[in-house]
This record gives sequence, C-alpha cells and structure tokens, in this order.
Amino acid sequence: MELELIDKIYECSFVPELWPGVLDALAGIIEARGGSLFVGKGASTYWSASDINRDRTERCVRENWLTRGTFAARLFGARHPGFITEYDAFTPEELEVEPIYKDFLRPGGIGWGAATVLPMATGERVILAVNRLYDRGPVEKHFVDRLDALRPHLARAILMSAR
Repeated sequence: MELELIDKIYECSFVPELWPGVLDALAGIIEARGGSLFVGKGASTYWSASDINRDRTERCVRENWLTRGTFAARLFGARHPGFITEYDAFTPEELEVEPIYKDFLRPGGIGWGAATVLPMATGERVILAVNRLYDRGPVEKHFVDRLDALRPHLARAILMSAR
C-alpha cells in the first residue's frame, strides 16, 4: 500500500490546496499526464487539478465539456464503486464520437484515462479523473487496481474537503 500517498490524501481533507499534488501522484500511478477533480452541486462546479492540467481543467469547466455528450452520465450510470476506463463505459465506436474525447481531449493530445465518481450524501457529484497522452494507449487493469485500492481514502478525503 502507498502509505505516504494515503497520508497526503487525508491531508487534503483539511488543506484542499494540496489536491494538485495528490492528483499528480495519482496520475503517476498510471503513467498519466495529470489529474482533475470536479465537484458539482447544482449549477456550480468547483475543481482542482494538477499544475500540468490546470488550464485544460479550467477550460473544461468554463466550456461545459462535462455536460456535452454522455461522458458524465455514463460514469455515474455505471454505478461502479471504483475507477473505470473508457472501454468500461464506451464501445470503441462510441468513444470515437463522444464530444469530450473527439473535440476536447484528443485534439490536445490526451485520449486515455481512468475516472471514478462519488455521489455524495450531501448532494455533490464528484468526478476524479487522471488522463494519459493519447500515444501512451489505454490504461491497463493493474493500474486501475492500484487506483481502486486508494479509492476509499479518496472518497473520505473528498467528502471532508468538499464540505
């Protein structure tokens, strides 16, 4: 288990400004290029991102990419208590026409990742995603398993941080 990272995850509960470093560490687990955390409640979306992802994440929120197509709906609809990859939520043909991939991520060189969702009892809807460069290829299962081991800690820390 990655005890040092778990400690950092829980530190984010009290110091939300530390999330970018944790998102970087999560991205490192899957050989990705940064991570993003989205917390939506009503019409508002709050976010944090790895430094390398900051501009892309800000643009994603500002231009409402999470509400275009079916990406977010499929993540929440899967009701999976762990991280999922693109091929867990989409067929290859569906992925090719999904707006957030076709028109936003892939033109920027990003194309693969793993994400988890957390519907909070307090009403927030959380998406945590780590994204790889397109050329690196889809995220392998053994990397998803490592993220899944951290998910309970992430869920608790995000709940506290979101409040």
